[in-house]
Amino acid sequence: MSELPFDPADPPARPPSSCLDELVWNLAYRLFRDHRPDQDGFCITCVPSEFSPCIGRYLAARGFLVSCGLPDPVSIREVL
Repeated sequence: MSELPFDPADPPARPPSSCLDELVWNLAYRLFRDHRPDQDGFCITCVPSEFSPCIGRYLAARGFLVSCGLPDPVSIREVL
C-alpha cells in the first residue's frame, strides 16, 4: 500500500488535501474521536464490553481510507 496522506494513529480533524469526500472524512473523524481507549484499554463509548480498538475505530479507519480514495482493506462482497 502506498504511503498514507495522514497519520492513522493521530489523524487531523481537517481532511488532508488529497481527501475526495470531506463528509466521509468528518464522520470518520467523529467516530475516531468518540471511540478512543480509556486508561484500562476499553473504548470510552463501548465500555464496559469492548476493548479498544473497537468496531467504531475500525469503521473510522475504513472511512479515512475511503474518503481519500484509497483501497478499503475489506470489500463489501467479502462481508455479504
